[in-house]
Amino acid sequence: MGMTRFRIAIFGAGNVGATAAFLMAREGLGDIRLIDKAAGLAAGKAEDIRQSLALVGSPVDVSGGDAVSQCRDADLVVITAGFPRKVGMSREDVLRANMDVLHDVMGAVREQAPGAIVLMVSNPVDILTHAALRMGDWPRTRILGLSGQMDAHRLRRFIADALEVGVEDVQAEVLGPHSDDMLIPPRLCTVKGSPFPNCFRPMPSRGCWMTRATREGV
Repeated sequence: MGMTRFRIAIFGAGNVGATAAFLMAREGLGDIRLIDKAAGLAAGKAEDIRQSLALVGSPVDVSGGDAVSQCRDADLVVITAGFPRKVGMSREDVLRANMDVLHDVMGAVREQAPGAIVLMVSNPVDILTHAALRMGDWPRTRILGLSGQMDAHRLRRFIADALEVGVEDVQAEVLGPHSDDMLIPPRLCTVKGSPFPNCFRPMPSRGCWMTRATREGV
């Protein structure tokens, strides 16, 4: 009898969820189940990913559908489902909308995959991670959030572009949630090992453009 592969369920088959599914499948991390309430979306993207794996020789299986029961017995649940922030929406609007989505997803996980590790990607990630922890008797070590990783990598890209250097030469960190309260400590931002605080010098009428762009994700 063959060894059972790691089982990964991804809620949300949009750009983030589908990309995560492809990358994890390409690396052979486990069998992927892509779940989205939009009829046909997850199944179509899963089939595209499954067929593409022949190019890299990955042995894992990828499937998709709209039934939350597909997360049954998952070892890892990745939550990318939710509403993006649109023009005119406040961060509070996004939170309210995505909190409703989270209730549905965590209810399904609690019923179908109570032993899973949960990785939160949906925004606002820090608040939703804390909310997920409170939606049931979950050990703290099993509810994880992407936190500021995306913001830190976005900042690295901005610095690299501004200085015309490779992004691999830039290190940067951010503190706090993805919001106007997020902080960027300049002393933790380096280029080829040397601090580069001038990136964060305020500009006339614009303030610190790099800080604002990192906070807003543009």
